[in-house]
Amino acid sequence: MRIKNSAHRTVRTALYARCSRADAASFGRELEALQVEARLRRWEIYREFIDIKEPGGRDLTARRELMSAAARGHFDVVCFSRLDRFATSVREVVCLVGALRADGVAFLSVEDGINTLGGEAATTWTAIVACARMEGSLLRERAQRATETARREGTRVGRPSAEVDLAMVLEKRAQGTPFRQIARETGLAIATLHRAVSGARQTKVRKA
Repeated sequence: MRIKNSAHRTVRTALYARCSRADAASFGRELEALQVEARLRRWEIYREFIDIKEPGGRDLTARRELMSAAARGHFDVVCFSRLDRFATSVREVVCLVGALRADGVAFLSVEDGINTLGGEAATTWTAIVACARMEGSLLRERAQRATETARREGTRVGRPSAEVDLAMVLEKRAQGTPFRQIARETGLAIATLHRAVSGARQTKVRKA
C-alpha cells in the first residue's frame, strides 16, 4: 500500500458516500463524519465522491470515477462509513478492494472498524476473501435446494424451450431446404432445429 511509505508527506484520501434522495438528512451527517475522521487523522481530502440513488435506479457513476482516480494514483486511502455503502455484496467488496489493493490504495470503513492500513492489510484481505467464498458457497447451496424443490414439485427448471413448428421444419427438410436457411426464416438456432428433427427421428424409431 502506498500509505506505508507516506511518513514524510500528507496522506491523501478520497471520501465516498452513497444515499437515496429520501436519505438526505442522514447522508449529511454521514459525510460530515467522514470529513471529521480525515481531519483527525490529518489526511488531506483529495475529493468527495457521492452517488445519489434515484428511485428504481442504481447509478454508481461516482464510484466508477473513484476507482479510475485510484488507478491513476490520485490518492492513498478510500474512506467510507460502512462496507455496505461501498459495495452491495461480499463478492463486490472483493472485486473493489482487490482492485484498490492492486493500485496500492488502502481503505477505511469507519463504522465497521475495518481497514487495510499498515499491518492490518493482509489480515483484513484474507478475512474478506474468506467471507466471499462462504457467501458464494451459501448461494450455490440455496440455488441447488431451490432447484431440487422445484423438480420435486414438477416445475420445469431452466430456460423455457423454444417453440418449434416441427411439421413445417420436417416438410422444409424433405424439400431439401438447408438448416441454415430454416434458421434464418424462423429465427431459431440451428442447434435447436437439429435437436427437434433428431428427436422426431428417435420417436419414429421407437414407435417402429
